[in-house]
Amino acid sequence: MKERDSRRGGLSADQLDWSLFENPERLRFVRGLDESDLASSDSLQRLARIGATASGTDFAQVSLIGDSQFVPASHGLTYEASDQHCAVGDTFCSLTMMSGGVFRVEDARLNEFTSDLPPVASGKVVAYLGVSLNDPDGRPVGALCVFHSEPRKWLDHDVDLISDLAQLAQRELHTSAALESAGMRDDRLRSVINELVELPKLGNGVHLKARAHYDHHAGAPAGGDWIDWSERPDRISFAIGDVAGHGLSSIVVMEELRHAMRAYAIHSDDLGDTILKTSELLRQLRPSDMATALMADFDPTTGRTRFAVAGHPAPIHCRDGRATPVPVEPGPPLGVMTEPPVVSEIVLEPGDRLILVTDGVFERRNESIDVGFERLVSAAERYWSEPDLEAAARSIVDDLVDDLDDDACLMLVERPAVGRRQQDL
Repeated sequence: MKERDSRRGGLSADQLDWSLFENPERLRFVRGLDESDLASSDSLQRLARIGATASGTDFAQVSLIGDSQFVPASHGLTYEASDQHCAVGDTFCSLTMMSGGVFRVEDARLNEFTSDLPPVASGKVVAYLGVSLNDPDGRPVGALCVFHSEPRKWLDHDVDLISDLAQLAQRELHTSAALESAGMRDDRLRSVINELVELPKLGNGVHLKARAHYDHHAGAPAGGDWIDWSERPDRISFAIGDVAGHGLSSIVVMEELRHAMRAYAIHSDDLGDTILKTSELLRQLRPSDMATALMADFDPTTGRTRFAVAGHPAPIHCRDGRATPVPVEPGPPLGVMTEPPVVSEIVLEPGDRLILVTDGVFERRNESIDVGFERLVSAAERYWSEPDLEAAARSIVDDLVDDLDDDACLMLVERPAVGRRQQDL
C-alpha cells in the first residue's frame, strides 16, 4: 500500500486495493471474534459515546469487516438486526481501511469515492472521520469513526482524539480475540501495562525530558496504573493515575480515563475542569469504580508548572540535590469528585526535576503512609546525581520495591539545565 501522510486523511485511486479484504490471516482474526460478545461490550459502546461527545458530532460507531461489515457499537443511531451486516463495498469503513490509517471527508456528497455510498444517499453521512483498526500484526480489520449529517471541517485535534480512542478500541478487539482463543493470562495483562507505561513517546526535547518505570508484585494480579504525555506549541501536559482494583476490568477503565483526560485537555487549558470532567465521566459510565490521578502542565517559556490532583500522591520537586513534596490540594478521587480541584503551581527552573508516582511505589502494609513517602523522598535525593533519567527512575523504584504490595509506577521529569552533564536519552 502506498505510503502517505496519515494526518491528511485523503485517499487516492491507486490505494483502492480491494484484495486486502481477502487476506486469509485478516479474515481469520475477524471471524474468530464473537459478534454477540462484541455487541454487548460496554467498553466499545463507551468509546463510541466518548468519540461523538468529545468531537461534537452527531454519530459514532465501531465497524468491523470480515465477509461483510458488522457494527458492534454505535452512538446516535440504532441498527436493526436486518441492517447489522452490509456489503463491504457500500461502507466508509472499507475506504478507511484502504486509506492507510485515517480517512476524513468534509462533504461526502462532493467526494468521488463516497458520493454514491448508501449512507450518503440517505443523508445520514455528510462529514466523516474514520481511523483504521488493525489486528495484532497490523492488518486493517475495521474502523472507529465519527460522522455528521452536515458538512464539517476536521481539525488535527479531531484526528488526534479519534486516533487515541481507536487505539483503545483496537486493544479491546485484541483482548477479545485473546480471550476467545486462549484466555487472558495475567502476564499478558502485565505486558499491556508495560507497553502503556514504559513505551509512550515521553519528553526528549529541549524543554522537558522524561522517563518512566513500572514494577509489580510477582504474585499479585495486574493493576490499573497509567501515565500520559502530550505536547502542544504553548504547553506540555503530563499525567499519572491509578484505578482502584486489579485485573482486566481495571485496565479497561484505566485506558478509558487516560484517553478521556487527554481529549478534555485538548479542548481546554483549565486543569481543574479537565479533572472534574474526567471524574464526571467515570461516575456516569462506571458508578462503582474509582481512580486517583494527577495532571500537570508546563509552560516552556516561563517554567510555570501547574498541578490538579484527584486523591493522588503529591509530586516531588527536586532542586540542587534536595527533594520536597509539591504543596498541592489533593481533592477527592475520580468518580467521587463533584467540584473542580484547586490548581497549585510552582516554577520549574532549569535543572529541576519532578517525580510523579502511584502509591504502590512507597505504600506498604502495616506502615504509616508518611513513613513510606519519606522513604521515597530520600530515594529521590539519593539518585539526584544520576544524569540518565531512565537509570534514575529505575533505581528509585528498585530501591523501594523489596517488599512490594502493589503495582508501582514512577515518571521522572526534568527541565534540562544548560551545561549540566546528560547522556542522550
